[in-house]
Amino acid sequence: MAVAAEIRPEGFARIQPTALGRDAVAAAALAWLAGLVGGAGFAPSPARAAALLEAGGGTLAGAWLRPAKGGAWLLARDPGTIAAPVEAVAGAGWDGRFRMTGPGRAGWRVGAVGAAAAGLRGLSDLPSAVLRALPAILDPNGALAAVPAMDYPSSNACAPFVMTFAPVMTGNTTREISGRPFKRGQPDTMFNDEGCRGTPAGTETDNRT
Repeated sequence: MAVAAEIRPEGFARIQPTALGRDAVAAAALAWLAGLVGGAGFAPSPARAAALLEAGGGTLAGAWLRPAKGGAWLLARDPGTIAAPVEAVAGAGWDGRFRMTGPGRAGWRVGAVGAAAAGLRGLSDLPSAVLRALPAILDPNGALAAVPAMDYPSSNACAPFVMTFAPVMTGNTTREISGRPFKRGQPDTMFNDEGCRGTPAGTETDNRT
């Protein structure tokens, strides 16, 4: 798994399909990754993961698999199934993936960056699919106030809203399970020309995977 996939603290994974393989072990690994990235709280069946593996793209358990740069695969959150915003207070869990480990602020909410990602493209090398699914802090009027994973608009503005990638499937509620996050000005050599835009043709509820 360590050779075939890298799990990132922004809530996605990049996969090397040649290293992953196509056997039952590969299907089980992809099922586990899909449950993790999709925030489902459980791994989907090996049969469904094997079908996704064979297709090389599609949605499963809230996760979206698609090609990326250099023959890699991007496994990101399916934008069609992201959870609604919740109050941004200490300990709050959002979307089955992230937890507020900072103090937060009453009356403010955490939800997806969503359509606001279009205005942030110049500040990040993250794939568009990942950027849209990042946790964003919304002020009491619903306006975008901060994106902690990007230190946007500043480190000071993000300080109360530290978010940790701690998927419910792991049973881990506070400790981040992956490496250091992307920050502004830190390019990603795999995805800076990723071309991973658009949205899935459907969601996990269809039969494509």
